[in-house]
Amino acid sequence: RPEMLAVLGIDYNVAAWGMGIERLAMALYGLRDIRELYSHDIRCLQRTSYRWYIYAGAQV
Repeated sequence: RPEMLAVLGIDYNVAAWGMGIERLAMALYGLRDIRELYSHDIRCLQRTSYRWYIYAGAQV
């Protein structure tokens, strides 16, 4: 986005990437489509097999 860089006085092309929290949640829950995280359709929840983990010895 050149307009963002212009404010900072940067006049050359840059590239940026990263893994957001949504992508980590997709990997954790085995989702194929990121839109399922924000869906209001209960069928998305029913299709998903959630994995529960044990943190610090506490069972969930």
